Amino acid sequence: MKYIVAPLILLLLPFAVFSQDNFVLEKFQPIPKKVKKISGVQYSIYKQDTTREDFSEYNFDEAGNLIKWEQFLYHAGEEREYDSLGRITELEGVYGESFANGTVSYSYLSKNQKIEIYDKMGFYQYVKSNFVFDKDKIVQEVRYDSTFDKMDNYGSSNKVNISYSYDKYGNLAEELHFLDSATEMIYEMHAIYNKNSLLNRSEHFSEKSHNYESADIKTEEYFYIEEGDFKGKVKKKVLKATLSHIDTKTETIITYTYKKLGKDSYTVEIRHFSSGKLTWHQKKTYNNDYLVKLEEYNTLESSSEPKLSSWTEYTYSFYPTSNE
Repeated sequence: MKYIVAPLILLLLPFAVFSQDNFVLEKFQPIPKKVKKISGVQYSIYKQDTTREDFSEYNFDEAGNLIKWEQFLYHAGEEREYDSLGRITELEGVYGESFANGTVSYSYLSKNQKIEIYDKMGFYQYVKSNFVFDKDKIVQEVRYDSTFDKMDNYGSSNKVNISYSYDKYGNLAEELHFLDSATEMIYEMHAIYNKNSLLNRSEHFSEKSHNYESADIKTEEYFYIEEGDFKGKVKKKVLKATLSHIDTKTETIITYTYKKLGKDSYTVEIRHFSSGKLTWHQKKTYNNDYLVKLEEYNTLESSSEPKLSSWTEYTYSFYPTSNE
């Protein structure tokens, strides 16, 4: 059985900065090189008791592409296929009893055009995206539905104009979505980085954006480890959301702790002889796993201080590195 993701994928070209991986893999950023699998166990606190609630798994190929992920409790996940350029060509999967179940196929007529063919639970939709580039960065996308049906996320609009802006390090700093008129903004994102480390990101959705989470404004603030073995990895993330339809403000604080399991790595040398002569020699370096623990604290606007509600422990395993 293969699996699929519910939200619409924005950009899947290999040179695109923003993709659905930000949604699926956000908690793991920055992702280590040569990672093969990340396995997670989630623990929750319910009425002062700790329960083991969910298991998850994320699998990568040697190029670093996410090829499969699953959340077992919710019967959700996906599998992905890529072309030789690292572009996704197919997503297939399930999200419980969601209407997003099924298959999404992608084809690329050229660098500047992507076609998405949707086939979910018998529903067919044919969407095109045309791109404008500046030095291999997408600066504009025009997305339109050739069937003139309702486009995901955008109500009855059959055309959306999207613009992208980058900082001097190549990070996506601004993303703006307009309806066909190019005057009515339905989504905006602004981000600030310290070189390649995301410090702050804010998102604002209009009523016509049909945001799945129904949050009018969302902000994220990141703090990083400054020295040691895990320098550059996230140590704390603060998420805030404003939901005007129920007049609620929420805040979630997630803290990250890291611990190595065993030694950093060990090297194995393999020598092959034939007729007394050395025919080939190979060195393989194996990286041991390490553990990442995420603690999630939740608080409402009326709460005096956040309370620990759950934590997840992730174990990383890596592909061996070879030196001839």
